[in-house]
Amino acid sequence: GVRTVMVPHAKVYPDPLTSYGHDILCLGHPLQGGDVLDLDSQRMPWAPLHFGEARQAPPAVPQPLATLGIVLNAVSLNCMCIVDVQAYLDGLRQLRAWCAAQGVACRIRCRPNGSVMSLLGEALGVTDAELVRDQEGSIADFGRACGLVLGYDVPTSGMLELLAAGVPVLQALFRRLGPQEWRALDADVVPQRMLGDLLPQLAQFRSDPLALWRFGHQQAARCAAGAAAA
Repeated sequence: GVRTVMVPHAKVYPDPLTSYGHDILCLGHPLQGGDVLDLDSQRMPWAPLHFGEARQAPPAVPQPLATLGIVLNAVSLNCMCIVDVQAYLDGLRQLRAWCAAQGVACRIRCRPNGSVMSLLGEALGVTDAELVRDQEGSIADFGRACGLVLGYDVPTSGMLELLAAGVPVLQALFRRLGPQEWRALDADVVPQRMLGDLLPQLAQFRSDPLALWRFGHQQAARCAAGAAAA
């Protein structure tokens, strides 16, 4: 009969919870995407929690898109929820090919213990040195070295750190995600784009630095509004 307050391990609740009918209040990040559910798909009581993040403003001066970062989720890394691994790799190939054609540097960040490292090396020709370089430092350090960062496939809570650092981010999809896969991040703050829709937007950011600047500042304003309500 004791009331329970639960704080998530990674600031958001992407998966259903086992409630056992207890009175549990879930506290999560204000940019949580969607309701917190129990195993019976019933909505759990939830309230936004301020995690004390020090927010930084995006760049004050518009800059052309010179470096594109791609962040891979740990779940995607180990192919646990992906049926078509080839399609997963083909999407990354498409993004890297676009960067090469546009003269944009492409950096990929993944966890060193993930099986994706060997896949990236074999299928995409990414060297071990490149992968190790882009794992060094914090994810915010990685983001600040990029003009824009894409989450790829299932969103990762690491994107919250990028948003706090003032880095503009988008979620790139090669397939439609299920509700439990996308709900980690508010899609109104971090738009989700299928690759066919994403590449024209990247081209706009490449040709029009002001478009990227506007996007980053609008995203930062939505993040600040969420933090103010927590």
